[in-house]
Amino acid sequence: MMARKKQIFALGSAAAVLVGVLGVPGAQAAEDAPGIDVSNHNGTVDFEAVKADGQEFAFVLATDGTSFTSPDFDTQYKGAADAGLIRGAYHFARPGSGAAADQAQRFLETVNYSADGKSLPPVLDMEANPDGSACYGLSAGEMRDWIKAFLAEVKEQTKRDGIIYTSPSFWKDCTGNTEEFSENPLWIAEWGVDKPSSIGGWDAHTFWQYSDSGSVDGVDGPVDVNRFNGTVDELKALAAGSAARGSAAPRGDVGTAAAITRDEVIDRAKKWSDDPVPYSMENYHDGYRTDCSGYVSMAWRLDTSLSTVTLPDVSHPIEKNELKKGDIIGNLGPGTGGAAGHVVIFEKWANDDKTEYWAYEQTPPETVHRKLTYPYPGKDNFEPHRFDDITD
Repeated sequence: MMARKKQIFALGSAAAVLVGVLGVPGAQAAEDAPGIDVSNHNGTVDFEAVKADGQEFAFVLATDGTSFTSPDFDTQYKGAADAGLIRGAYHFARPGSGAAADQAQRFLETVNYSADGKSLPPVLDMEANPDGSACYGLSAGEMRDWIKAFLAEVKEQTKRDGIIYTSPSFWKDCTGNTEEFSENPLWIAEWGVDKPSSIGGWDAHTFWQYSDSGSVDGVDGPVDVNRFNGTVDELKALAAGSAARGSAAPRGDVGTAAAITRDEVIDRAKKWSDDPVPYSMENYHDGYRTDCSGYVSMAWRLDTSLSTVTLPDVSHPIEKNELKKGDIIGNLGPGTGGAAGHVVIFEKWANDDKTEYWAYEQTPPETVHRKLTYPYPGKDNFEPHRFDDITD
């Protein structure tokens, strides 16, 4: 990132990386959308040339701390959109010199964020203090509170979960590697590595700034270069508000996940039910496809959105009398792809005869919590399954 002037030692933290690289990291998938981030340091940018050079998005510095506004923000922000790039704005945080809510308010007034389908959620740039103590003189707890207050203001005014830009060293040193913000999209800055580090409980990064020394047509001199953890369509979905984390299907071994408790599964399912998510077989929310199997994948905290065909790869059949909260009931396996398959999350029996049960379900038009007839209304071929890594 760039604040008022280029401060290489602050970008991604010198403790984490010592030098940027020009090449695209080999671990990134070829379809991952590329983009840049710029500030007043970069001056006039020819965004038409940036777009022609294959870039798909651009982040632009809006504000820094309590008083600085980039003189190039309006021109750069509008220029990116006019060139057909997905755009985003970021605030360089100064936690030691002003209240979080005040900095957020000034940032949002400058950006005038609009849910226009071409603007990414507002970005909070959390990196080492370029002018003093790396953590701005704050304890890890104070830093977490500051971040929370800033993001709360963003959420209140834009209804979007703000993106967090940070480096592994800053996050670990200054927040205690907190997992408190793992539902916010992560933009990680880490140079000279083939794959960014895992930090703060995030299942996957959304954006990765992999170098501060990129060469892109339309920008004079070196520029920060990034990859979105997903396709161009998934990037557009994030801008449109139909995905909260970047990658629609965070990459890794298909279906892998850490062990999860039954209570955690229900809590995750309830989140979509309390604030109903529109059903779609194409859109994404919280990084997961918003159909029935994507919903189960989210609740089980898998690293990708499985289908009714592939859910058996991470689960096993059980008997009706073995059902517990967090298990699933559906028609799964070969031949159940697309509209042919369906699955629900079992919560509890609704009667002593076990002929009805309460379930969480992703179904048109949106997520519901409702009572169903066992095994499923009008369907005798639905069977119960249990996630291989669920614990009581």
